[in-house]
Amino acid sequence: MGQRLAYFVTALVMFGLLFAGTLHVSHLTTDIIKSATPFARFKTLECAGGRERKRIAYPRNHKVAGSTFSWSVLSRYAYTNRLNVVVPNPWDVGSSMYPYTLNPHHYMSPPPNQTFDIFLHHTVYNRTRFQEIMPKDTAYVTIIRKPLSHLQSAWNYYDYSERFRLPRVKDPIATFLANPAKYDRSCGHGIHLPVCLTQNSMSVDLGFPPSDNKKVTLGSDPDRRENITQTFVRTIDQDFDLVMLTEYFDESLVLLKRLMCWTIQDIIYIKNINVKNRNGEEIQLPTQLQQTHEDWSYVDYALYDHFNKSLWRRINSRGNDYWGEVKYFKDLNREISKQCQDPCSFHRGKPPFEVNSTRWSPGFTVDSDLCSLLRRNFWCHMSIQAERVGKSLQLPPHISSITTNMWKKETLLNVVKPHCIYCELPKKCENLDTLTHFYRDGYISKEVYQKTRQQLCQRK
Repeated sequence: MGQRLAYFVTALVMFGLLFAGTLHVSHLTTDIIKSATPFARFKTLECAGGRERKRIAYPRNHKVAGSTFSWSVLSRYAYTNRLNVVVPNPWDVGSSMYPYTLNPHHYMSPPPNQTFDIFLHHTVYNRTRFQEIMPKDTAYVTIIRKPLSHLQSAWNYYDYSERFRLPRVKDPIATFLANPAKYDRSCGHGIHLPVCLTQNSMSVDLGFPPSDNKKVTLGSDPDRRENITQTFVRTIDQDFDLVMLTEYFDESLVLLKRLMCWTIQDIIYIKNINVKNRNGEEIQLPTQLQQTHEDWSYVDYALYDHFNKSLWRRINSRGNDYWGEVKYFKDLNREISKQCQDPCSFHRGKPPFEVNSTRWSPGFTVDSDLCSLLRRNFWCHMSIQAERVGKSLQLPPHISSITTNMWKKETLLNVVKPHCIYCELPKKCENLDTLTHFYRDGYISKEVYQKTRQQLCQRK
């Protein structure tokens, strides 16, 4: 009797777990675009052998809330671990990683006898070039978002209403979607192709040939369109270890942490000021116009469909209390964002904020140093990385007349001037950031650092 009761209880528990899983998935159906495409294979998202992975290639898509990830997470991780980041060449004023300029003369070389560890710029993904630049053990990560939400974000950011001469139209996006091919011709592709982000733009950023848009657009042959689209989606699935979703940014970060054997501290972030209403109200369009957009950006919809399913399949296969970790991470991130509103407050008597160890990650201290790093902007990160590379390459100081005048105004920071190569750091960074960097890298004594830091914080 006791044995039969045990069997019954076990079966009941297993049924309950299965039912709970079914309930959990059911609420996601509105986030999954209907498609006959089968699930792709999915990679193991637990760190292999418990060893931390430090190399990441992040070809950054436009308007997917990727700025926060690139500077508050990846740039900070690279800086604190002294990793080699691909840095645009500061000697080349016109240097850019985007769209098709991922060539050696556009970026600084890594230190002698070393390789690159991190790539985190806007560029059009090119498998061949990335394999030439990044080591074989690199993890490939990118971010995508719902295509209609992406169009709305790009529309607002790049002011397409003005570009398409629709500033006084009541609903300019609806007007555009009534005849997208008409307006897209005036979108300014030109030499900066694909600067106009209206058609399959996430896919184009990930290497989909813009010339193929005409093969998959409105009125194209359905079988040919599907073949081209699915071939591209399979390529991205093969090349990337993790495709994160903007709508589930925190959930994606926890997956990344587990993939890379990182800690909670490594994925803590403060939102970029350009990130607004990431999960806010979505654009509302008539069903017909929604269908038009799906046909217009057919590849982007297929891409999102595929990786939305993949992400949730991975999430639902996670153990070790994944959802408990996500909740803990969200709560902790909100608290640290509040603690770090003013890094100088720690120098005015505010005690450091201690984060206890948990089953998911070791504890750490939130102090002025960590807060400054979390708040450090992207260009400051790149300038400081250029400083480090410049020193490793033994480059001479680069001081212009503009820089000299700027330093005269920043007399408190003259303590670091003898040590800099690119002495425009005060222009790119907050004063405390600049000072802390040169102290952290051993160019300023603790006594000089503490004295100058106190002056800077009093001045604020």
